[in-house]
Amino acid sequence: MLALSVMFAGGRLYAEDNNLEELKKQAEAGNPRAQAELGKCYEEGKGVPQSLSQAASLYRQAAEQGDADAQSELGVFYLLGKGGVERSFNEGVKWLQKAVSQGQLDALWALGCCYMEGLGVQRSEAEGLALIKKAAEQGYAAAQLTLGDCYSMGRAVPQSYSEAVNWYRKAAEQGFPGGQRALGICYFEGHGVERDDAVAVDLFTKAAQAGDSVAQRILGMWHLSGEGPNCSYSEASDWLHKSAAQGDATAQFALAAMYKEGKGVDVSTELSYFWMRKAAAQGEPTAVKAMTLVPCETAESLQRDWDDALAYLKEHGYGSDRLKKALAVDRALVQEQRYEQHLSSCRNCGEDYRAKVLEHLNLSKAMLMLMKQAVSTPPTQPRSYPRRRYMW
Repeated sequence: MLALSVMFAGGRLYAEDNNLEELKKQAEAGNPRAQAELGKCYEEGKGVPQSLSQAASLYRQAAEQGDADAQSELGVFYLLGKGGVERSFNEGVKWLQKAVSQGQLDALWALGCCYMEGLGVQRSEAEGLALIKKAAEQGYAAAQLTLGDCYSMGRAVPQSYSEAVNWYRKAAEQGFPGGQRALGICYFEGHGVERDDAVAVDLFTKAAQAGDSVAQRILGMWHLSGEGPNCSYSEASDWLHKSAAQGDATAQFALAAMYKEGKGVDVSTELSYFWMRKAAAQGEPTAVKAMTLVPCETAESLQRDWDDALAYLKEHGYGSDRLKKALAVDRALVQEQRYEQHLSSCRNCGEDYRAKVLEHLNLSKAMLMLMKQAVSTPPTQPRSYPRRRYMW
């Protein structure tokens, strides 16, 4: 299934008028075009503080006046449940259809995706493909990427890598990051074109530099694999951090392994655990398995490491900015069942005072130190880094 967060991550409205104050005046006066443009500014945080709710309000005002771009954007907000808008596929499709009736290409592609997945309409891959192809033939890059995916997977069309490459190339030539990434994978795998790693890496780099999180992860894993002459762990670290910061679970798991092994970064048990937990929270299979194998510490091990924890607190001072940041980052740990078991174990052994202190600290830096032995021995990241498992 096409992920909605990916499907609609390419709105193209941007304020052409650099004078935001004038744009605001026009929007307040009821100009639908100004409302739509200002809505995009609020959605993207361009020149104004980002506010999805403000964007949704402005899109609605413009959409109700018949602005096709705003109708398309409002439809997407309903499909995704963004900006305080209650998620409704039916409402989303209604606004997309209004925009399509005016020839709006974003909506044409998005409506095609809805038909492909049966979101708010009776599922019809034939109808969905027709809409997507119509948008692709008019040069809409996101539709060209989607059409390429259909040919690559053989979905609603005969499977054809050569046709997939044709449409990926059209999107890539427009500078569309998703098209560059998809075409790069074709060159890397030799699908529809002669395999050429150099061309593939160049395409991945262009997409990654444009902010595509998947391309950043692919490029990071390429450097981590050591398969190319210019691969480096430092480059792997840079790209994987960028991807992980955007929420890519596989990049987060790879970083956990890098921090454990000291590849391109200083060895850090705490950061290894931090990224492992991030990846596991998103369901990354190997990270989930690794976390389930982390054993619960006993009361004895808590006491064994207690002096280390107190030394840290004494060195940095409870209430210091540094410790407050640690508390904020790891506050959620107190909700995890195994840590409640730690506290129960402490109480059962008459260590009620220590248990209360741990609760008060929300198991932040102190608990991470208590976990250092367990985290130092999770399943090791495969050394070979199989390209398809970790890169795509």
